[in-house]
Amino acid sequence: MLRRRRQSVPWKNNSSATGCCKARYYIEWQERAHQYSFLWLDSTAGGGISANIIAHAKPEGNKIPFVYQVKGDETFHNTFTYDKGADSWEWLLEDHNGDKIDRFGQVRLTRKK
Repeated sequence: MLRRRRQSVPWKNNSSATGCCKARYYIEWQERAHQYSFLWLDSTAGGGISANIIAHAKPEGNKIPFVYQVKGDETFHNTFTYDKGADSWEWLLEDHNGDKIDRFGQVRLTRKK
């Protein structure tokens, strides 16, 4: 799936938008555990450096589903889905709070040409 051991990508949405998000993330493959680790550094609401900023996920087919425990039954999901035909990734970001799911973002990642 991801060929390199570590990816680092800065994320910044349109600064004129309400609720500007600035983040940096790192994804690493851990061969021994056969899983990915995802480090998310976020300055959106403060508290970006906390105990819950690393998630782990084992590949499930063409998906890598990372889940962060927020508090109680609230979780934050970063799901990467690979589209082989387009050679691109869809990145879906969702906040799950009980039965309520709020989509935070959806991004298409492509290779630099």
